Amino acid sequence: HLTEQDRLVVRRLFVDLVLETDPATNFDYTRRNATLHQAVACTQWASVQGAAPCFQDDMEGRHVAHTRYTLLALIIKLADLSNPFRQGPQSAAEVYAECIMREFYKQGDVEKIYDHCVRLANHQDRRHYPSNICTCQIAFIVNLAQPLLSMHSRTLLAMGASPGHAVRGDPSGPCVESCPFLESIQSNLEANMAHWTAVRERYEMEGPPSQKAEAHTPRHDKAAEPETEPDTEGETEEEGEAEIDPQTSTDIYYSDTEAEADGLSPEEVLFELSSSV
Repeated sequence: HLTEQDRLVVRRLFVDLVLETDPATNFDYTRRNATLHQAVACTQWASVQGAAPCFQDDMEGRHVAHTRYTLLALIIKLADLSNPFRQGPQSAAEVYAECIMREFYKQGDVEKIYDHCVRLANHQDRRHYPSNICTCQIAFIVNLAQPLLSMHSRTLLAMGASPGHAVRGDPSGPCVESCPFLESIQSNLEANMAHWTAVRERYEMEGPPSQKAEAHTPRHDKAAEPETEPDTEGETEEEGEAEIDPQTSTDIYYSDTEAEADGLSPEEVLFELSSSV
């Protein structure tokens, strides 16, 4: 049982670690702790009554508590950003990436409903699919996932914390071969990177799916409606967005013209979006 003071300390630690998962802190964390492996390498380790290794303050009075917290923050960040570490394409990694883009697109739909003059970010504009999902995933891997994994690898190797494996080579280098677990994660990351790069290149060669797909129709059945002659003033009904391949996550594509076509109010559209998440 914890004393009241210890309980408050542990609670504060948990709160701080959860806040570390805020994406706004990722780049600053990577910049501030680029030399974390060096601080760990200079710290003495000990085992307390057979428990997990813990830091011991050395003769120079290093900030061991801060280093310990930084390591915990690194671990929870990796867990929070672990989707690209999953095994290869056509797996949970790709499915989860699609779910994230669905959330972005729905947010963009809502923003366009309430402010027709808003300029959406590319990752919120479904008209850029699949280019934007490839761009998002590649940028996520290059700028966040890979740097954090490299930091974690160097830190573990500097600590000598890989069970049954000795530290090899320069701890500052990207040496993951001494730990099969890290090697497996790195391999998965590279496979996902290659997959999204190939998808983007194929998209750039073949062009947007809208150039090959048939015209998009609203959710009500237009096929049942009788054909009408064009009006005498030469005006034609504005067509919606082109439909994307229905074989790939059809529910991602929600045209910004569907609300108007179905006569839905903004509140009803919000309900539609929230109920389909």
